[in-house]
Amino acid sequence: MISPQQRYVPEGKLRVARSRDGGASWQLLDNGLPRENAYTLPLREAMCSDDRDPAGIYFGTTSGAVYYTRDGGETWQSLAQHLPSVFSVTCAYQ
Repeated sequence: MISPQQRYVPEGKLRVARSRDGGASWQLLDNGLPRENAYTLPLREAMCSDDRDPAGIYFGTTSGAVYYTRDGGETWQSLAQHLPSVFSVTCAYQ
């Protein structure tokens, strides 16, 4: 078993993986995410989605950034930067 301490960022590119077939295949998504020297990780508890249509997906990183998408991961935008390490993200709205 690989522990959370043994994770790394291949090629220094921050990417999110998406599967649309139950995990049989995966697509790496990075449009709008840092593509160079991005040695930061999202942690499992630092990702959530809201229940709007289309759903918003949010994740925080160990370097203190929060990113989101409203189009299934096709494009990502920065929501916050320069925070302490983000270990948890929760979605709420009215």
